[in-house]
Amino acid sequence: MIAETATVIADLGSDPLVARDDRADIIAWLTEIGSDTIIYFETSAGPKTRRNNHRFWAGLALAQIGRFTNNDGFVDWAEETYNLGVCQIDENGMLPLELDRGGYARNYHVYALRPLLATQHVLEGLGRHPETHCPGAIDRLRTTTTMAIADDGFFERLTGLRQVALPDENTYVSALRLNRLFVF
Repeated sequence: MIAETATVIADLGSDPLVARDDRADIIAWLTEIGSDTIIYFETSAGPKTRRNNHRFWAGLALAQIGRFTNNDGFVDWAEETYNLGVCQIDENGMLPLELDRGGYARNYHVYALRPLLATQHVLEGLGRHPETHCPGAIDRLRTTTTMAIADDGFFERLTGLRQVALPDENTYVSALRLNRLFVF
């Protein structure tokens, strides 16, 4: 939810309707959220949470917050998180921690792909080149995930478990829908 909120706020950042006083309050609030997020992942998050989709969503939040607040430290952490995520993608385009989710493996691959693609987009918009670490990995994940969306049995064959239905795309803000992230 923080990533989605930060995405919407960052997109509004250049809107002249956002009053200067409101902008200062928003920056202070987002800066506190960003700092707290980093502290949580560095000190309190469990070993899986530090490396799975939770971290990827936090990375997107920090990318958007860093973009809005001009905080390079937040953007650096987001880029580190992006690299952590894409470098876990195996040769088959799978994220092992998300594959371990059994009947939710497909959902969690789709769920993990969203923040990684969105973070890549933000980083590229800031002149960064995130694809230099583990080149081709994000494309493998995108390809595998796209196949899994089209073929309900894809992850069932891998996990041996029936996969839970995917949530409706309308549950995401438009910027994080798969068609906007160029998955389809």
